[in-house]
Amino acid sequence: MNKALKISRKEYVYNLEAKEINPISSFFASTTGKLIQAPPIALSAQYEIFIDQCEVKDTDLKLLFTTGLFELQNIELCLCLPKEWEIRRFVTSQFIEETFMVDLLKELTIKLERKKSAFKITEGLFLDRNKAPWNKLSWEQELEGLVCVNYNWNENPHQEEGLNDAEEMITIYTLIPVYKTEGEIKDKLNEILISKDQLTWDNIAFPLNRAIALQNLLNDGVTTMELPKIQKAVEAGAEVNRGYIEEHWQIGFYTTQTILTRAFDTENVLLIKYLVENGAEVPVNALAFLGGWGKRNIFEYLINKGADINSKSVEMSALERAKSFKNIEGFNDLIALGAVE
Repeated sequence: MNKALKISRKEYVYNLEAKEINPISSFFASTTGKLIQAPPIALSAQYEIFIDQCEVKDTDLKLLFTTGLFELQNIELCLCLPKEWEIRRFVTSQFIEETFMVDLLKELTIKLERKKSAFKITEGLFLDRNKAPWNKLSWEQELEGLVCVNYNWNENPHQEEGLNDAEEMITIYTLIPVYKTEGEIKDKLNEILISKDQLTWDNIAFPLNRAIALQNLLNDGVTTMELPKIQKAVEAGAEVNRGYIEEHWQIGFYTTQTILTRAFDTENVLLIKYLVENGAEVPVNALAFLGGWGKRNIFEYLINKGADINSKSVEMSALERAKSFKNIEGFNDLIALGAVE
């Protein structure tokens, strides 16, 4: 980097305790792009080490970076991703798991935490997907590994003003993808290291994860009620039992519903049936979502798939919701099918 990041441990901890923007995040915000607000992700159980995100200005990319790793070694790490790349994966509305990038940074943190380990993160370090512990991660097929580079991206001429010699200088390394192509790995790494300062953000960004692209397509198809788009996503391998992802201006991506329960809101019977026939799990309280608009055919269909006619959602049964929304035909259908008042 052409301008070093300097920070004291005392300043970093104080900002965390005061719940103010920490100096590392402030540095990225001033040199790269505005911060992306999202729930914090901890990388260590022993130290105050977290993941933060910021936009890369004038692009459709973002940086994922560590804050607090410098306590273990005088470094921080970052990597460049498409904005759509999920950092946390909502498998259902209740269950969250970390994705490849978080798992990778956790493994690096674990290796640095080991007191007797000789492991150091330096320029040219290659993380080979075929070697432990990296081989247990969920790599994209086209990647051979990652190389650690001191990429010259900081263009802020005022970053060092007001800093004193007592503060620690930190090197920020960028993890750059190495692709499976013909040739020796050492030649590929040398080429990246020699040309590193001519590389653009697009050159060093990870490719959009195929699974994420398919999930986004499925998500969009449900949002816009476009069955052909949903069919395309499902046929290509999108998971119908993943959470439906929404974006909030403050907390980032989140989910409160499954793909199927979000589809209930569309009032599109063909769409709902397509998802169920292709593996979407029908919740026991499915009819409670439909009480405001459903009719006998969709009620019977979901009952045959395991739904309970009297089960509730948000403290209301299908019958209570039909009454509340003045769905008279649906109310009578539910009574005929055995709903209890």
